[in-house]
Amino acid sequence: MIKGRNERERVTIAKVYRARQGHIFRWWEELSEEEKDSLLAQVSSIDFRFVTEMGRRLRLKSSPVSFGELMLPPVVHLPQTETDEKRFEDAKAVGKEHLRKGKVAVATVAGGVSSRMGLFDSKALLKVGPITGKTLIQLFAEKIAAIRKRYSTLLPWLIMTSDATDKRIREFFEENQNFGLAKGTVHFLKQGMVPVLDERGKLVMEEKGRIALSPDGHGGFFDVLVKSGLLEGLLKNGIEDLFYFQVDNPAVKVADPTF
Repeated sequence: MIKGRNERERVTIAKVYRARQGHIFRWWEELSEEEKDSLLAQVSSIDFRFVTEMGRRLRLKSSPVSFGELMLPPVVHLPQTETDEKRFEDAKAVGKEHLRKGKVAVATVAGGVSSRMGLFDSKALLKVGPITGKTLIQLFAEKIAAIRKRYSTLLPWLIMTSDATDKRIREFFEENQNFGLAKGTVHFLKQGMVPVLDERGKLVMEEKGRIALSPDGHGGFFDVLVKSGLLEGLLKNGIEDLFYFQVDNPAVKVADPTF
């Protein structure tokens, strides 16, 4: 077991060994002081209870998993009868009222990179306007601006980015003056990163002094929403509904009042 240079480092290092992940210090003596500091900073930010639990699940992956009795979820069909039509109209009226009263916010997850389409940049910046050249994120920004005007509402917009897309998306908004949306009404949240584990549940090293990390997926939106304090702020401002969609869905009807 390696030894830390002070009490704080010793506590951090001990945490690693208790989690049986001591292999990450295999190249400790080859690292510069700066690299050692960086590695220990990474270790401090890792939830080793989460790592241990994920490792346990990986080791048990060959075991059968019971989901109990699976049931089909309720499906709301498009209107078929006059009764259905009335239900939909009633729902639309409620949705419109929620929009007018400022009870709705919009959330877009935009952490992905469009590598499969050859862009190797944020999916949000993919040009989908064949004539205008508008990007996906601009398309949604203009839709949100139109909804705000139609219902005279604030309609806050939450955009989840990632390490790979955050800088470019923020720059794009600045270059385009936020597409006319007041800055205080557009909120950027960067999704979290989680350690990469091998099939034995061991931390994977990206370099001798760096643990490999991966974005925590769309589910990470809810984690960062709470940790950022934005959820609390939304609730305090009377938000009751959150309209959530992925950035690579140009056909979505943003903040559809009927939905």
